[in-house]
Amino acid sequence: MSKRTALWTAVIGCLVASTVLAADASPSALNVLRDLTSQPQSGAMVVGVTGTYPILDYTYYDYDPETFVVDMADVDVSQLPKSLAVNAGGVGTVKVEPISQGKGRALAKLEIHKAYLAKCIVSTEGNVLQVKVVGGGDAPSPKAPETSQVQPAPSAPTASAAPAKAQPAPAAPKATETAQAKKLLGVEVAEDGASVSLKLDGAAACKYFTMKDPDRVVVDLPGIARGTVPGETPGAGDIARVRVSLFQASPVVTRVVLDMKTTAPKVAVDPSGSGITVVLGQGSADMAKKQAPPPPPQVPAQAPAEQAQAPPAPEAPAPAEVAQAQAPAPPPAPE
Repeated sequence: MSKRTALWTAVIGCLVASTVLAADASPSALNVLRDLTSQPQSGAMVVGVTGTYPILDYTYYDYDPETFVVDMADVDVSQLPKSLAVNAGGVGTVKVEPISQGKGRALAKLEIHKAYLAKCIVSTEGNVLQVKVVGGGDAPSPKAPETSQVQPAPSAPTASAAPAKAQPAPAAPKATETAQAKKLLGVEVAEDGASVSLKLDGAAACKYFTMKDPDRVVVDLPGIARGTVPGETPGAGDIARVRVSLFQASPVVTRVVLDMKTTAPKVAVDPSGSGITVVLGQGSADMAKKQAPPPPPQVPAQAPAEQAQAPPAPEAPAPAEVAQAQAPAPPPAPE
């Protein structure tokens, strides 16, 4: 075989090989995912992804206690919606997005935002990959939180009734109380990362605590809907980011998580009529001193209003009477 023939043979072989590889990596060879659904099942919520044929190459893991991820290989997700709002059964939002096209393989990610520590069970049935979310209404594990405090909703001070007299005066009318919040309107992180402001449409109670591995500060807002607040807000200072999600659908609880770059600091909460400010670090200590009730006034000890009065001293008898009382009696006269 001449050198020229050998050269042409090598070139043709390279062209054939590249054509085969291109065919293997072409979109026509991918499993096109066509449907993204959610439905309740026996007290759990089942999220399903339907492919053109069975989804066989996948892996799954807990990204954090509130996020479950399924990575799928050789799939095309262009026909699926980018997100699905479930907001029931311990599932908040489901997202689907491509994550890689490396080495001729198309990879995609199914991301489920769920209730804290809810269990996820993955299975396949025909062309459907299913994720069953169990325990969506469970409360957080008592071992995880380090500190937990409940901050009552603020209310306007009320005028006290006038003191009772001979004719009692009518009590002054109560001041109008601040309306109870129903929706989270916004999240603002201070430039130095020392505090996070949660904007609400009224007054609200909250529960807050810290967690480790990874370090974060958690604020639960019972009775407050998430509204249109973005799921993630960039942080500042020691705050890496602030995440907002639906923690529980019934009764509704919105959870705000401050992911920390360092060990979770001490936390204090400053409520107001239109929001809640989460204060971190030294500012929380100052806030705690500010919120501490003042010490009771020192009242000097006083004698009781009614004391038993000492009996009056007996009057001194007249001198004649004293002498008569002290003189001995005369002896009886002889008979």
